[in-house]
Amino acid sequence: MKYSIQKMIISRTHLLGILLISLFGCSLYFQTYNYEYTADDGIYSHLNTATSKGLKSTTDLFQYGSMNFINSDSNNSGIYRPFTLFTFALEKQVFNEFNPAYGHAINIVLYFLTLVAIGLFLVGLFNLKNIPFTIPLLILLLFAVHPIHVEAVASIKSRDTLLSCLFAFSAVNYWMLNFTNQLPWKKMVVGLLFFTALLSKEESLTFIAVLFLLSWYFLNLSLKESLVQTIPFVIAAGVYLIIRSIVLDAANNGYDTILNNIIYSLEGTERVATNFYIYLFYIKLLIFPHPLSWDYSFNQIAIKTMSDGWVVLSLILFSVLIYVASIGFKKKTILSFAILFYLVTFSIFSNIVPAITIGATVAERFMFVPSLAFCIILVYGIYSIAIQLKVTKNSLTTILIVLPFVILYASKSITRTAVWKNNLTLTTAGISDSPKSWRTHMLYADNIKQQAEAVALDSINFEKSQNSSKILLQEAVFHYKIADSIIGNNPKTSLFLADLADCYLRLKDTVAAKQRFLQAVENPNFFYGLFKLGMISFNEKEYQVAVEYYQKALLASSPDFFSTYQNLALSYQKGGDFKSAILFYKKALEYGNNDQITTNLSFCYLKLGRIDEAKTLNSGKNTSSTEEKNFIEAINNGFAAYKNKKYVAARQFFEKCSVPFEKYGGSNKFPNFLNAFGHSLLETNATARAKSIFEQAVNNDPKNYFALKNLGFILFQYEKNYDQAIQYYNRSLQANSPDYFQSYSNLGTVYLVQNKTDEAIINYELALKYGTSTAIISNLYLLWKAKGNQDKMAYYQAKLSN
Repeated sequence: MKYSIQKMIISRTHLLGILLISLFGCSLYFQTYNYEYTADDGIYSHLNTATSKGLKSTTDLFQYGSMNFINSDSNNSGIYRPFTLFTFALEKQVFNEFNPAYGHAINIVLYFLTLVAIGLFLVGLFNLKNIPFTIPLLILLLFAVHPIHVEAVASIKSRDTLLSCLFAFSAVNYWMLNFTNQLPWKKMVVGLLFFTALLSKEESLTFIAVLFLLSWYFLNLSLKESLVQTIPFVIAAGVYLIIRSIVLDAANNGYDTILNNIIYSLEGTERVATNFYIYLFYIKLLIFPHPLSWDYSFNQIAIKTMSDGWVVLSLILFSVLIYVASIGFKKKTILSFAILFYLVTFSIFSNIVPAITIGATVAERFMFVPSLAFCIILVYGIYSIAIQLKVTKNSLTTILIVLPFVILYASKSITRTAVWKNNLTLTTAGISDSPKSWRTHMLYADNIKQQAEAVALDSINFEKSQNSSKILLQEAVFHYKIADSIIGNNPKTSLFLADLADCYLRLKDTVAAKQRFLQAVENPNFFYGLFKLGMISFNEKEYQVAVEYYQKALLASSPDFFSTYQNLALSYQKGGDFKSAILFYKKALEYGNNDQITTNLSFCYLKLGRIDEAKTLNSGKNTSSTEEKNFIEAINNGFAAYKNKKYVAARQFFEKCSVPFEKYGGSNKFPNFLNAFGHSLLETNATARAKSIFEQAVNNDPKNYFALKNLGFILFQYEKNYDQAIQYYNRSLQANSPDYFQSYSNLGTVYLVQNKTDEAIINYELALKYGTSTAIISNLYLLWKAKGNQDKMAYYQAKLSN
């Protein structure tokens, strides 16, 4: 064995060089400090229901898929990156808010640390090959300034990529440093670092193969010994994959659509050809990174055939690369290592087989680690040619040739970073950088639509603002229609159609708006489309049609009960059905109140000859004190904020109402106040106060299911008082309108935490009589496995498979 630990020792000069280059690479992104959240940043931060609670829901981050906590389109499948979510939760805990400035600053620091880890990795490796330290430092410099990394650093959401890379290279560095002294606890540290990398983002799985390559090429181990060295990584990966399989549902993750990745629609030679075109496209971006784009969705990358010239060129190029790598494998050349390093680290994004097809056709962040191989090939390749040509000052020659690349790449990184300032700058660049992508046009239109809505609110220059708004709306429609034409006959999302319909409504083109909303509600669970169709029908005096749409809207996902019941009642009123109108006005009052409802109720009572009831309403309305009016206004504002999940604002309004609450009718008049107040407190981490409010709600109504359930949750999740939690969950089963599935599920989980296997099984199996959940079925499988019941294991294994 020719490996020497002394060659891994980094001198002060090397370390200083690494630190200076890393700092320079970070300096290209200092401008992002004052940038806004862009693109998907919100899914890990302010739009995430778990991380927005700080460290209060830490266990949830590890118990569910990482897309399970998004306010819109949540699911428990697809990805499992709990450590990344944990860092966002920690950020919220420390700073008490989500601010993009903090997110960008953290990304800059992580980029610095990642560059240091890669620098140590490069210098250590090239020391083993007795290559001057200027070469690995030059490789690091080229990597640090490469513009293909802009997305990974400037997008706060891409913290997952930085974390995964940082911990993966840290694991490799620690393994190499302790290679000759591999004590068991040091192997455990290596495995733990790699496990953290996987918990940050699953793309680090490829580092198992990287470790093998390092053992073979740089440590001069045999094939068998090289495989043995990967054991700590393999064990960590095995644990990660087992946990991931237990946590995630097998359901569709929502990203496997042609609109995200063209490959989903392809089979046979077309799939192969298009893939090879994409492989060549990535090589082009590495060499000549222009233009760059935040999105390459359908149909920016067109379907290719095997006869396409670029596909043929790609096949030739990769055949040559594989041939060179195979020739250099036995000789253990650095060029062969770099080629295989690229192929290995890129493999997880290659779409090579249907099982690993990812949710994006092309993404620049996928090149973060593979681009290191390109930098090695370019710099070391120039250095090798200089040696072969017997250039005296080969290192200096290499520097002089690589320096123009560094300058050009750094300049491009600075200009490209500016594009990520906000969503408008990002999407504006997107429609020119990826003009054939439906998503770039769609999200540009979204941002223009938001601008139009903001401009329209300018009441000082009303006429001018309306004209400006109209112009912006027309531009938004133009780009929505481009996106629509790109999509063609492929399925369109309901939200996309609704946004376009909204623009038509604001432009007073009701016919076009109605047509788009009708397309949107082909998804019968799309509340917004049904609600808007009800409004359009009402304005067209088609009151019975409006009634039908509002009734459907009530059955859709996440309905706005107050507004829908109020509009439904008004539709009945306009249609002359005053009895039904009264019924639904009263239903609306269960969720909120306003003067218009009181006026309309009085009118309906008068129409039915119920004069005394009308007088009572009018009397109450006319004799309300200023204090009561302020109370009513505050409680309505609170419910409005609560309905929109603005829990901080809802809590503030509800606090104002809490003292005079009983004075103005209490729970008899406002039966949902205490539930909404308690939930708002819970969502804003005021757990103790929430508990007292829910206890008050239960005192008022001992069968208040919502309050009982939340008291059980608080006692279980925050106070760890399992016995009392069980009492409340049991009481919730006897409450009004109980959710048996949820209550039995909660009971099963409390018993599971207490290791009361039999009780957990009983309650989980009772829950399955009222609903289903992959998590419950998985738990039952594991519980019966622990009891050694093969029949039950097989039963629940079959359920999981289905």
